[in-house]
Amino acid sequence: MNKLFFILMLLGCLLFNMKGSAQTNLVPNPSFEELDSCWTIGSFSETGIIDWYNPGGGTSDMFNACHIDGLGVPVNLLGWQEARTGVGYAGLGVYEDLFIDSQTGWFEDVREYIQVELSEPLIENGEYRLSCFVSLADKFSSCATSGLGMYISSEQISSDIPFELFDFQSQVYFMETILDSINWVELSGLFVAEGNEKYLTIGGFSHDSDMEISCFSDTVFHRVSYYYVDDVS
Repeated sequence: MNKLFFILMLLGCLLFNMKGSAQTNLVPNPSFEELDSCWTIGSFSETGIIDWYNPGGGTSDMFNACHIDGLGVPVNLLGWQEARTGVGYAGLGVYEDLFIDSQTGWFEDVREYIQVELSEPLIENGEYRLSCFVSLADKFSSCATSGLGMYISSEQISSDIPFELFDFQSQVYFMETILDSINWVELSGLFVAEGNEKYLTIGGFSHDSDMEISCFSDTVFHRVSYYYVDDVS
């Protein structure tokens, strides 16, 4: 009887420790399901998405099954992909080079971002795991790239300059080229917080020259790499 009681207590302690070690998701609306309304334009500044916003001068997008005019799920203007969770996901350009003319040359380091304020600030010296799932938009993308990252900051970062690169060192980023347009690929990693960080920004934080770029289209004057994003934590 005493031996059985000891075993049950030991199992209870193990289960408690397993639950206690699990990280609470501090990212609100992590799978982009909560909306004020179903929008008519996909850019973040015009959508009804709750909690998330576009911090830069780009045109990051929202996709949802409620939208029937080009920004739906799973079929939309940029490709085909089921949501990993629910019926919605975000999308952004991680790399884009546009040839203007022979005199101007290439418009480089074109970036788009999405941002969210965490439900509570991070604790100093606490270890946290960042994660999101991405998939290459197969119809719109002519290239696949590395360099997609997740950046945590104590202050909100923003810019009104069209498609400006946020030149920060993201805590978590893809070093390999993300070629998969069929499955959702996880980007994840651990980091130690400095304390009081409360904003998460997702996008490309590397210059074109520092990225691995694999182009598979015959497009000569416009090269772009666009990714869907879902299930952020």
